[in-house]
Amino acid sequence: MVAKSIILIGLSLSLAALVGCGDLEPSSPGGPSLLLANPQPGVAPVLRASVQSACKQHGAEDSFAGTLGTKQAPGGTLTVIHLDVEANCAATIASKATLTLPAGGQAGSIAIEEWVTNPEQAADCICRFDVETTIAGLAPGSYTLTARGPSGELAGPVSVSVAAAAALPTQQSACKQGLANGPLGPSLQATVQGSSVTIQALDVGANCAATIASQATVTPPAGGKPGAIAVEHVITNPGVSANCVCRFDLSATVTGLAPGSYTVTASGPEPGALAGPITVVVP
Repeated sequence: MVAKSIILIGLSLSLAALVGCGDLEPSSPGGPSLLLANPQPGVAPVLRASVQSACKQHGAEDSFAGTLGTKQAPGGTLTVIHLDVEANCAATIASKATLTLPAGGQAGSIAIEEWVTNPEQAADCICRFDVETTIAGLAPGSYTLTARGPSGELAGPVSVSVAAAAALPTQQSACKQGLANGPLGPSLQATVQGSSVTIQALDVGANCAATIASQATVTPPAGGKPGAIAVEHVITNPGVSANCVCRFDLSATVTGLAPGSYTVTASGPEPGALAGPITVVVP
């Protein structure tokens, strides 16, 4: 049997004093920890963030399992979104996840459990919240996802395939011009030709001496939902630096795409730099 690792996720909800459900503010990510019981060579999952939304709407006085959604980003990054978790409006929700990495040809699993840590504090209303848990560094492969809410209701199972990031040949322009006020967030363009999409990130800010490469994580369309192409730009020579910052245009082509609609984004190389989303359709 594949050993399991436990991810402890602390979630908190900031409440305004004596206000209605609609006035609740989103929580900021807590200080989660990751314990990996079955290490695999070259695989080091980390928990990047866990976020509990503000109260979305009043719920009924009965349990509601909600639904599960996912989104992916480069680096084996998967966000599991538990939608419409029902709890008292004053509840502080904590959660943990049991992670089994794929091994021996068997799918992995991510089982999230949520509970109320302050049951003695209650408001006269029931809310629905969204809880997002983002795990990076997952091994590529198939995972079965479930989430159990504070009342014991089960959402899922849902199957998701975590794609491996593929390195892309990248064309990098010469420095277009210096930046007086630091890196500029890039813009994004895409051109479809057959089963290929050429993605251009314009005005990407980086050190003038930087050599930039691209890698992409592709999620194919499935179940009537669009696919995703998440491009990440990384600096391959971080030890080389000049006393200036430039704008570059970067171009890379993703090939062999299945027909359908895709949401395209590009991130990096500077922290927080994000371009898109834009939508393309592969015939």
